[in-house]
Amino acid sequence: MGLNFEKLKKERQRIHEELKQDRFSELPVEVIHLLNNEVINHVLHHIKVSKSEDIPARVLNNWIEKEAIVIDEQDKGKVKRFNKIHCIWLNIIAEARKLGLHLEDLEAAHQKEMISEIPNFSYVKLGIINTILNKPHIIELSQGGIFEIMYQEEYRTFFNKGNMYYPHSILPLTSLVQQEFPKSNFELPLEIENVTSDEEKMLLLFLLKSGAYGYMKVYLSETDIRLIEGSDAVIANEEIKKAISTWKFHKIEIMLEDETMTIIEGNL
Repeated sequence: MGLNFEKLKKERQRIHEELKQDRFSELPVEVIHLLNNEVINHVLHHIKVSKSEDIPARVLNNWIEKEAIVIDEQDKGKVKRFNKIHCIWLNIIAEARKLGLHLEDLEAAHQKEMISEIPNFSYVKLGIINTILNKPHIIELSQGGIFEIMYQEEYRTFFNKGNMYYPHSILPLTSLVQQEFPKSNFELPLEIENVTSDEEKMLLLFLLKSGAYGYMKVYLSETDIRLIEGSDAVIANEEIKKAISTWKFHKIEIMLEDETMTIIEGNL
């Protein structure tokens, strides 16, 4: 007897929904706060760029018309109309189209993965933040059915248990996110004490790993100020690395990519 792929897909979708609910319910409250952090939202939602160098304008306009991606009404017709989350979603669409997925399937995926009744939340955004903080995600997809963002380890567990016996493809979210953060190093060897219990610590780690800043001024004290123009410089300087790891600094001034300034306070 042959495998009933449709039955397998429906069962897989049911399991995905259960995993999603469990994953969200188990999120530390600080991670939930991070999803609504003003600086994170500025980086991911508010800075707009063009994507026409990567994807022809005709194709972009068609995807917008088919609602495979939805942008703000006031941005339609502009060159710089896509925020970071849009750009990453466009990278996903481009790869999914190469694998033969229909725009109708991607429009349905957009509704499920990019839209939420919770302000400033989407599963794509959560996947982006987790990926940057070094919890790699993958996208599992198939024709006319499954489109799921999940932890890489979750996928491996299901694959090893023999639960993946239906036609599907896998996209690594890490590489699709890295395309939009050219200065990123998601594997930056930096550990901050009790990072998941403090929103400001997670924010700093996010910025250091994503490279989504112009420069930082690390105030080891009120008079000892170090300029950081790339995150590798933090690792190269043991004094700065230790100060950040233990949160023993005065403050850090961070100039974002659009010259917006934010400040993170330390414990000195």
